[in-house]
Amino acid sequence: MQFLKKVLKQFERSFVCIDALDECKDETGRDLLKSLKILADELSFDGHSVRIFITGRNHIESLITRYLMEEAGNTFTTIHLEVNSSDIEKYVHGIENDVKDVPMDIDFKEKLVSKIVSSSGGIFLLPALQIQTVLEYTIVREREEALEINARRAPKHL
Repeated sequence: MQFLKKVLKQFERSFVCIDALDECKDETGRDLLKSLKILADELSFDGHSVRIFITGRNHIESLITRYLMEEAGNTFTTIHLEVNSSDIEKYVHGIENDVKDVPMDIDFKEKLVSKIVSSSGGIFLLPALQIQTVLEYTIVREREEALEINARRAPKHL
């Protein structure tokens, strides 16, 4: 944090981006947020503007509120993003074009999109990885088995 502070002091306005905070262990995430709060407060006191951008699943919102926004005047905006089924469909069509040697049956494609979307938990990366895993197989029966396995393994609540 001392190094980051030295670097950020060189700029009038800075942006700190933390991606996937929810993937940190709880204690690590708390420590990071506390440190960012101290850093932002110190730089703000010296006349520097620091904006903090954090991504993660919904459950980290309470941590951010608790550790970054405890004082009046600090505000943050929450944007909730979820995977859109039409985005997954477009992705499947794009992958299908890449896998020309093994075309996808229309019924299987619909089943694939339906199962993957329902198990996505509002995250695009998970469906993308699941689709790639399923399409690694060249035999329809193997693809269907892989699809069932992926659907069972998907987290129910993210």
